[in-house]
Formats: sequence, structure tokens, C-alpha cells
Amino acid sequence: MTAFRVAVVGGATYAIARSGNLYAIPASGAAPGAPTYVRYQQADQIAPAGATGWIVPHLAMITWEAPTSGGTVTSYVITPSISGVAQTPVTCTVSSLTKLGQYIPGNADSWTVTAVGPGGSSSPVTATPVGPSGALTVYTNDVTVPPGGNISNFDIHDSHLILGDGATATNGIVRGWTTGETVAYLQAGANCTITDVRVGGGADGVTPSTGANGFLCGGPGTVMKRCEIRYVGDGIHCDGGVIFDGVLVHFLANSATSPVSSPHSDALQTLSVSPSGPINVYRSLWMGGTATNMFFEDWGNGPTSGVDIDTNVILSERNGGGSSGFAINFANTGSQGNPISCRVVNNWISNSADWTVAGGGLSLPTNAVTSGNYHLDGSPA
Repeated sequence: MTAFRVAVVGGATYAIARSGNLYAIPASGAAPGAPTYVRYQQADQIAPAGATGWIVPHLAMITWEAPTSGGTVTSYVITPSISGVAQTPVTCTVSSLTKLGQYIPGNADSWTVTAVGPGGSSSPVTATPVGPSGALTVYTNDVTVPPGGNISNFDIHDSHLILGDGATATNGIVRGWTTGETVAYLQAGANCTITDVRVGGGADGVTPSTGANGFLCGGPGTVMKRCEIRYVGDGIHCDGGVIFDGVLVHFLANSATSPVSSPHSDALQTLSVSPSGPINVYRSLWMGGTATNMFFEDWGNGPTSGVDIDTNVILSERNGGGSSGFAINFANTGSQGNPISCRVVNNWISNSADWTVAGGGLSLPTNAVTSGNYHLDGSPA
């Protein structure tokens, strides 16, 4: 066991190990450090040329991580601004947050997050958009990352990014192309980590695809964080065992904000949930197209189970036609039975959509947790 003694140096308190190493001890009255990884996901407020039926409220999802230093945090304050003028702040107590994310209505163009505790407040941190930043290296051919490998700071044009099991992709763009493609631009195996990546949009970043999907994940253990998927058919196809955290999916084919016609577009579609593990969907903004924002099924492998949907903004973005634009749809393909052990909590859902259960008289099971979900007008969802 390492022996410590305590000393105060320059007003700061330290634990001194027998080796002589100093370890800072935040005083109980110290102000918290600043929040980290402060990001925003903003609803599409301007429809591209050719779009019809566009109705999207002004809002944003703000996410952050806890400070790594300083005193105790009891709340966070999110301050929106419009053209540099601060608006009414929103305070979130730590006890009320199941995830560090908050829906902020209004047409603000910037946001800061401040940590508050008994010892004072941290410096405010300005939110930056999800996705990549900084200088990126251009690739013009398919890029395959071997199992356990990594790629970072990339900009892939007219090609795919394919990740082997256990691979990592950090800070980059997979643009894809806009015609003649039906395979997902970003493909991953099991146990991959994908952070700060944007998928879709073609060479100019804003041209819709005519058929390709954004992200295909066929293995459990994969995590996607602080990413953006846009201007594709379906946003995401995946099996179970995947975590989505701080993801923005929008401008899908045949949605209200896309002039491209497509027979189908889901923001998130799962193909096999139960055998591969649960699906965890946290702190993200989903804007579905003609079909459904989140579509969960298990293709005859048994009932869908372990879906956890917590602290998301879920909006309809349909362009007419198609199905009814469910926010969340637990399906019953192949008579797989009622979903079990599912949790849908603390989400904000557009007034024209609600979670639903469709197919074969299926109903959401009584053991599912469905609390704290609201429409954007404040009514229970």
C-alpha cells in the first residue's frame, strides 16, 4: 500500500506519495473544471432547392462530457446565443440527467455549456458541430483498415471506408458519390470505434445520394460517437450490440429536405438485435425520411430485446407519400414475437410522430420502460 501525506502548496491541496509524487486533491469548495467534448446537432432550418413540404422546428441537441478536473458539479448551464446576443439560459441539474445532453428550442446559432458546483462555475465552453475538424488527407480510392488498425484525419472521395474488426476511424469524411451506388459508404465489422466522422454528401458535401446508405455495421461491440450522416438513402443499417452516441442523421433521400426521390429511407434500421446484443441510442438527433426514424426488428431470430433509447430528439422529415413516418417502430417481421426489455426514456419527439408498434398486432410489452418522453410542444409522448 502506498503511504500518502497531505500538504498545502500555494493554496492548493496535494497528496504526497512516499515516492515524492504530488497528486492534486480538489478542495470541496473548488470550482469545477470545464466540460469537455461540447458539441451541437442542429435541426435543418433551410431546405435545399427542390425540396417540398419542409416543416422542421428550430432546435438543437447539445451534448458534452463531464469535467476531468476541479470540484463537484451539481448542474450545467447551457446558454444559447443569436448573432452574439445571449438568450435565456437552460439549467440542467446533474440529478435530472440520465445522459449529458439537452434539447434546446429556438433559432440560436451558438451555445455554451458551463459546469456549476458549490465552489463556483467553470469557464463556459462553446459547442462545436459534430463531425470532423482541422486539416484532412484526401483519398480517391476505397480505403480498407485492417483488423485492429486505425485511420484518422481523412477525406475519402467517391469511395468507401471499410473497417475490419477492432479498427478505429477518427476525424474524417466519407463523401461517397451521388449516382450508381447501392452499398453503404462506411462499413464496419465488430468492436470498431468511429468518432468525429461525417458520411455522405458527395464531392461538394451537400448533394443527395440516389441509393446508397450511410453506415453499415455487421458486428457487435461497435461504437459511433459525435458523427454526422447526411444526404443518403437509409442513414444506418446495423445488427445488435452497437452504441450510437451524439449522432446527427438528416437530409435523407425523399425526406422533406431532399429533392431526391427514393422508395424508402429510415434514419436507423436494425436487422438482428437479439442474437448480437442490444442497441443503445443516446444523445442524438434523428430526422427520418419517407419511412421511420428508428426501425427495430430481428428477422425471425426471436423477439427484439435490449433496445435502449435515451435523451434523443426524434423528428419527422417526410416529403409526402411512403408510410406514416413513425418516430420509433418495433416491428414483428417473421412472427418473432413481442419485443422485450426495451427502454425509451427522456426523448423529445416531433408532434406529428410518436413511437409505435406495428405488424401482427404487436404491442409494446408492459415491462418496457417508457418515461419522460415529450413532444416538442411539451405534451406527453
